[in-house]
Amino acid sequence: MISADEILELTKSMTIVSLIFTIAYSVGAGYDMLDLILLFLLCLVCVGMGFVLHEVAHKVVASFFGLETRYVANNSMPLVSLLLALGGFILISPGAVRIYGIKPIDLRRAGLISVAGPASNLFISLLFYAMYQVTSGFLSFAAGFGYEINSWLAVFNMIPVPGFDGAKVFAWNKVAYIFLALACVFAAFFL
Repeated sequence: MISADEILELTKSMTIVSLIFTIAYSVGAGYDMLDLILLFLLCLVCVGMGFVLHEVAHKVVASFFGLETRYVANNSMPLVSLLLALGGFILISPGAVRIYGIKPIDLRRAGLISVAGPASNLFISLLFYAMYQVTSGFLSFAAGFGYEINSWLAVFNMIPVPGFDGAKVFAWNKVAYIFLALACVFAAFFL
């Protein structure tokens, strides 16, 4: 299902995305080297988990429909994203799951494949939120961070603009789009 090359590409993208979040979250914070290392490791877990599971969710649903997929890293954005992170801004476009075989894919399948990514981030954010509620200290902080990051990833990916999952979901089914978008917004802003 996932080739060795894809694992390498996903690992590279996950590391870059985690570094972007680490830089953006540390700007002006006065962290020492140990704090930065711990923040990077926290980002690897919270951001990395959300990013990788988001992409794998797309692959799983596409595979269910008998479609061949491959994760392809976006090698043109990391430098821009890293420079923006120095200013405290987060802009990520690490790559995407590309679908091969049947072209064009019908709206229903494209919509369901696209739902899988943000839905996985929403699910992960709710798991982190539940963990946040029952833990204390560093675990509570880490869970809160994981909740915040993954709920924002879900909202961000539901933007109904071409290139985002939200555009494909919206094109397929407006009711499904509204339901998932509202669930993501609720998780991000009202929990």
